[in-house]
Amino acid sequence: MGNKRMVEVTDWEIKHHTETAILVTDGDTEVWIPLSLVEELAGYEGEDLDEEIEKLESFTVPEWIAIQKGLI
Repeated sequence: MGNKRMVEVTDWEIKHHTETAILVTDGDTEVWIPLSLVEELAGYEGEDLDEEIEKLESFTVPEWIAIQKGLI
């Protein structure tokens, strides 16, 4: 897991979140991604994630977790 390359994931919707993870879906599959691995939530203005979750356009994570979770 030495791959530090980051990838932007755009085809998955953020459906739900907890204090430690986001639940994302492509319409068929749902997977949890630890927030500690999310580098950026595009569209998030830093306010209340509950209110902003529908505005999020994409998220950026390490390539290895994107591959492991089937996001790319």
